[in-house]
Amino acid sequence: MNLNLFNPFQETQRYEKQQRKEFLEAANRRKYGKYNGYWKWDLACTWFRVTNDDFFRMYGFNFVPKGKLYEEAREFAWDD
Repeated sequence: MNLNLFNPFQETQRYEKQQRKEFLEAANRRKYGKYNGYWKWDLACTWFRVTNDDFFRMYGFNFVPKGKLYEEAREFAWDD
């Protein structure tokens, strides 16, 4: 019995989850503003995904998210 049938309900749920995530990401960019011309939200999410050395190679400066930005970006970055 093949249980790998296309389920439009699952696809709709997946699409809606992706849309919510994109909306949250855009809202957080505006919420936290910019640092050295980059959105702090993007810097923080990248900071959780790469090593400190790689981050410095990519951007040319060190950055450590603090406070609520740290908490929200960690949850967002690790929720993939």
